[in-house]
Amino acid sequence: MIKHIVMWNIRGDTPEAKAAGIAKLQRSFESLRGRIPGLVHLEIGVDASQVDYACDVVLYSEFDNQAALDAYASHPEHLRVKGELADLRIARHQVDYEGPSGPRPAHTTRRQSMNDKTDMDSELLIRQMVERWAVWRDAGDWERFATVWHPDGVMMATWFQGPFADFIRVTKEGWAKGVSILHFLGGSAVEVAGERAIAQTKMTISQRGMVEGADGPVLCDVVCTGRFYDFVEKHDGRWKLLHRQPIYEKDRIDPVDASASLKLDAQALAAFPEGYRHLAYIQTRIGYTVKLDMPMLKGPVVEELYRRGARWLAGGPLER
Repeated sequence: MIKHIVMWNIRGDTPEAKAAGIAKLQRSFESLRGRIPGLVHLEIGVDASQVDYACDVVLYSEFDNQAALDAYASHPEHLRVKGELADLRIARHQVDYEGPSGPRPAHTTRRQSMNDKTDMDSELLIRQMVERWAVWRDAGDWERFATVWHPDGVMMATWFQGPFADFIRVTKEGWAKGVSILHFLGGSAVEVAGERAIAQTKMTISQRGMVEGADGPVLCDVVCTGRFYDFVEKHDGRWKLLHRQPIYEKDRIDPVDASASLKLDAQALAAFPEGYRHLAYIQTRIGYTVKLDMPMLKGPVVEELYRRGARWLAGGPLER
């Protein structure tokens, strides 16, 4: 086991500025948990002594071995954090040493257990919010549906991008015209950093509509599989949905009547992105304008979404 300890002094002309810098450093390093191979323990401590020769903050971390620590130095997530904090740190001291692994002192174990419980409680509450979004939206329970959103909440979808209140309005208008879009949820993964979180939830979007058939219009179902990638933030003590960006992984189209034959416009279909090709096709056929640069399973758009999420989770501004 390799212990890696780093201490810093933080830039700040006022106590408030220094405290803000320390908080940013904490969020940035805590965002590395679970992302660095061989990093088995990480904690950030803030000086409480206030003596003039003390450093402001300390990083205590444990690695499986020296190779894991060496790899950490050039890991992209570590380099991201270094870049975010480059102007904050004005002095740095480091000690690396080999030490025994084994049970930590009881007070450390209790503190970590309390932190884990807090994160688990937050994850469960965020998952509850995500589930309520799907149930209340698909049930048309608009009053309760509005409560899952942050006041600055934004919805990004293939057919709509904008504030949540406008999303509710246009969804209700679609309902009145017979537009049928439903959602089903799968597993989720939530990363919590203070009062911010990134939640990813497996989902399917099911939309029913008419498309061209060999013998005239055919009623079809399109099912698109993907993930909800959610920026979640506490507001008035409750976890609220600040920004939802679906990731579209793959889709398919099937006639409701299995004996019907489709006759789709192959050229139009090929013009749509692979991850939501059939969904875009049916949505344009009922009059929607579809956004063509949404994140999919792979590619630069989804990779940039992940980077945006990491920057925001570490304390940066939300990049819409």
